[in-house]
Amino acid sequence: MIWALVTFKEGVDEGYEGKKNLTHIFRFPWIMKKKIKKHSFSLAEYSASCICLPYFEFLLPFVKFLDRYKKSIILKNCGYGTTYIIDK
Repeated sequence: MIWALVTFKEGVDEGYEGKKNLTHIFRFPWIMKKKIKKHSFSLAEYSASCICLPYFEFLLPFVKFLDRYKKSIILKNCGYGTTYIIDK
């Protein structure tokens, strides 16, 4: 993720194992917001699908706590996946 940020990529390209030239990009939320606007949609709301932290058992209570605030101004840009509600 950090490499994608510092090299100004659209997001993280996960790709698909064993498949050449088959990309799967998790786009950064600010990139998706620009694309939504570019195609004449309006963004009604967006939030993190789940907070991006490692899945260690000792972190689960903290992740559950943060999940309650995943629509906050800071956390909604820190998700592993993002949910968008858009209008035409």
